[in-house]
Amino acid sequence: MAYLVNGQTPGPEIRAREGDDLEISVKNASPVNFTIHFHGINQRGTPWSDGVPGVTQAMILPGEVFVYKWTATQSGVYWYHAHSRELYDDGIRGPIYLESSDSQPTPFGLISSDPQDITAMESADKNPQVLSLSDRKHVNSEKDIEEWQRTHVEQLCVDSLLINGRGRVICPPQETFAPYIGFATPTLTAKGCAFPNNPGVYPYSDGKPDLVDSDVFFTCRNTTAPFSVVSVDPGSKWASLAFVNMAGLWQIKVSIDSHKLYVYSADGQYHKPQPVDIITIPVGERFQAMIKLDQPVADYTIRIAADEAPQFISGFAVLSYTRPSSATVDSLPQDVHPAMAYGGLVLNNSTTLDAMTLQPFPETLAPPKESTHTFILDLNRTNSLTWTLGHNPYQPFLELITPLLLAPQDASKLDPSIVFSYPLGSVIDMVFQAQAIPPSHPIHKHGKKAWIIGVGTGAFTWDSVATAMKEQPSFFNLKNPPLRDGFVTPFPINNEPTFLVIRYIVTDPAVTFIHCHISGHLVGGMAAVLMEGVDKLPPIPPYYRNAGL
Repeated sequence: MAYLVNGQTPGPEIRAREGDDLEISVKNASPVNFTIHFHGINQRGTPWSDGVPGVTQAMILPGEVFVYKWTATQSGVYWYHAHSRELYDDGIRGPIYLESSDSQPTPFGLISSDPQDITAMESADKNPQVLSLSDRKHVNSEKDIEEWQRTHVEQLCVDSLLINGRGRVICPPQETFAPYIGFATPTLTAKGCAFPNNPGVYPYSDGKPDLVDSDVFFTCRNTTAPFSVVSVDPGSKWASLAFVNMAGLWQIKVSIDSHKLYVYSADGQYHKPQPVDIITIPVGERFQAMIKLDQPVADYTIRIAADEAPQFISGFAVLSYTRPSSATVDSLPQDVHPAMAYGGLVLNNSTTLDAMTLQPFPETLAPPKESTHTFILDLNRTNSLTWTLGHNPYQPFLELITPLLLAPQDASKLDPSIVFSYPLGSVIDMVFQAQAIPPSHPIHKHGKKAWIIGVGTGAFTWDSVATAMKEQPSFFNLKNPPLRDGFVTPFPINNEPTFLVIRYIVTDPAVTFIHCHISGHLVGGMAAVLMEGVDKLPPIPPYYRNAGL
């Protein structure tokens, strides 16, 4: 089962230009309640269009219409998705591309000094090929949650990985998984998943692995669905590819046979380009890369893979110099210098992007040297069903309360560990301290982007970032850190906690949201509300008070 947006999933691409005013009418023709969030969009002056139930709006009920209005103050690749429970896993999601204004400086002169190359890349950047990456389960999201609650075993196994909504179930020979067998995963199912009784993956004593649905973890049936085609024109010399991880569960890495990926944008923000063979994309995040179209005119395999245990799985599409993107193919071309094997094993000394080394372009985009507020968030798992961002979980029923944007005073009634308040003009340091419990957490902050100014192993024991910088300056970067709206915490090593620090400036009054973008972690409570300069909120327009009409 899947929900469709205008008859398809992923939904149709929203394409506009920086400076445009957008009006997006959403009719709920489904049997479930949801809202739509425009992921990564600033919502400058329009906080009522952020699409978070119980925070910025009420649910859109079956049969209702809600109209979102916002101005494209940014450029680059973004996406939209349902923002209730795990519903976007069921298909309510799609890409957004905002073309940059002609006045915006571009970083392509750092890839090539040839004027013809630069012109070709600038042209490609105006019209990129968007690749929507996702994982797919053969049960719907509510069944997935029910099974987790019934068995107390998190449903960490998907059926396939998709590119632009296409792909197939692949059941490789067991010897394919030999490189991944080790202490953490001594056995793998036919789907490449850790067994549900693996104590390293499912460590809670209340788990009931004997009760799990065997179709979820064990049963694998090959399918023959066609693969997507991504068409490029070799005459244009360069092509821009925009990768969006719309998955609900897995961090995904991507490569293209025989092609370097010149990464030049992350989360819609230009960064200094880096040539790599593989890009690792946490859930919710987006990267843009140029590829040079200098290979023989042919088809080449696009490979994606889940990035880490407990599942080793791949998906595929075809980059074609000859076929249109409307085409599909039933078989993959012959391997030509692949960077990854099935399951993501790195081949041929291929290089993988270290996103922490990306530097914003232009160089003037640097964070303030000092902050005014420090918040330390303890990312943890308190039992088999609960994840936290503060000390306590963000409860699912909060999706149904009167939106805090309409009643900001009600925030005082909530658990203080899930609400962060600060005035307009503040410079915020937010420290995400992840306990020694896998996996890494892809944290998404709604609204304005933030600089990732610090990362380290061990507990964050300081009272402020300024104090930490004096004692451990090597953990921090205030000169040219990445500027993002997604921040993935470091993977725990040797049972030690890790931390990541972001800094941002509060320039727009809003009631907004921050959360882990793994669907189960959000449902399990890993979220909090941000009350940003709420005493300066703009007047709520009448159309919004009338349910967006």
